[in-house]
Amino acid sequence: MWQTEVPTNLSVVEYGLVSPTVSAGSPRRVLSEHAPRFPELTSGVQYNNTNQNRNTTVHKVILEGLKQGAYYTYRVGDPSPGAGFSGAFFFTAMRTQEAIADDALRLISYCDMGDRHGLTIPDVEEDIANNFYDGLLHCGDLAYDLASALGVTGDNWLRDIEPIAANLPYMVSPGNHEAHYNFSNFRQRFSMPMADKYESMYYSFDIGPAHIVSYNTEVFFWPQYFDEGLMKAQFEWLDQDLKAANANRDERPWIIVMGHRPMYCLVADRTTGQCDHEHEASRRGIPSGCGRAAGFEDDEHLCSPTADSLGTYPVEDLFYQHGVDLAIFGHVHDYERFLPVYNESVPEATDASNPYYAPKAPVHITTGSGGNPEMPYGAPGVEPPHGGCSTWSPWCAYYSGYFPHGDQGADFTYSHVIVHNSTHLQFSQWSSIFRKWIDEIWIVQPKHGSFAANEEEVVPLHLRAEQ
Repeated sequence: MWQTEVPTNLSVVEYGLVSPTVSAGSPRRVLSEHAPRFPELTSGVQYNNTNQNRNTTVHKVILEGLKQGAYYTYRVGDPSPGAGFSGAFFFTAMRTQEAIADDALRLISYCDMGDRHGLTIPDVEEDIANNFYDGLLHCGDLAYDLASALGVTGDNWLRDIEPIAANLPYMVSPGNHEAHYNFSNFRQRFSMPMADKYESMYYSFDIGPAHIVSYNTEVFFWPQYFDEGLMKAQFEWLDQDLKAANANRDERPWIIVMGHRPMYCLVADRTTGQCDHEHEASRRGIPSGCGRAAGFEDDEHLCSPTADSLGTYPVEDLFYQHGVDLAIFGHVHDYERFLPVYNESVPEATDASNPYYAPKAPVHITTGSGGNPEMPYGAPGVEPPHGGCSTWSPWCAYYSGYFPHGDQGADFTYSHVIVHNSTHLQFSQWSSIFRKWIDEIWIVQPKHGSFAANEEEVVPLHLRAEQ
């Protein structure tokens, strides 16, 4: 996909193989059926409470018949007189499962990255220039915001990440900062798997030893856009998708999920022992409103229920039932690593010296510090807050960058997810402030599958109500 300020006569990708052993030959030309995208914009959506309108064209071309694992060069544009093409880009087509098995599945992940303060971008660019990765997972909050300044902010950010996104699969989830005009910028600027059915709001795909799922946490927080029917549709899809993935462990042993708003927090309420309502709503699927729409004028992260429900669509139960191994979130602008946890309880570890050996519940990670204008810079030589977690949150193991104060600044970080084989997954966190890897764990799972099967007495919340 690419974008132009004005429509063009043709949307064309020219591409060819690049290999020391395969002749590149003449680039092939692929034409798409050309139709302007952004229907909301062309009909005159008003941005930022102005009377100005700006129309742009998004071009989408699908390349078919790629050779798995082959290295390609390509350029996009219009060959018509007076038009032209972009510069050359490069990508590796998805490797075969056998090729990944001989190496490892290599992913980068981050969330909450904006056009300003995107401090990790140069580090990620250098990383992918020097190392191979199969893809990147960006779990929501893009550009800050895609729709701002008549969409120009989104354009600038997409140019910022072009050296990344033009060279490897850039997989995205919707976050709260994509909500403008019913997520129309997000729906039109990105095309994820299953986009013809779900407009990139939720989807899944298989790669190497992993089944990867992206879902829309925002469905519970924007009642003006998502009704109960849409909540139910996603919940039922997620249930069936994870159920099928769990039945396919011999082929894809790992299940990795990403979404935007996390289920677990760094600091729980000292009275209730729970996280705030926003985390609870994400965990238990409670239809809610936040910020001004819910009567909270000063904090968009304060939320309250919009329906009388204890857990209408409890996503966490699905994770537990179907054995999700790793859940990656953002939204909170720091890095937080959690112990295996379910229903705000940490199961007794199989190995007391390593809580991530044969875990009995999903492992949650918050990696919401890709860099954005809401994250402050600290004074020179002053480290961001980091270390062990609050005793009020027994599920939390480590954090970096939470709630900087005084001369402290945020920590700007991103993640590596390396799946080495059917039993070993390596997760590590790079800090662009500390200039080093600040955290690493190995999830070792000898036997994948439902966690509920390990504890017959555990009944998920939404099933308890039916008994």
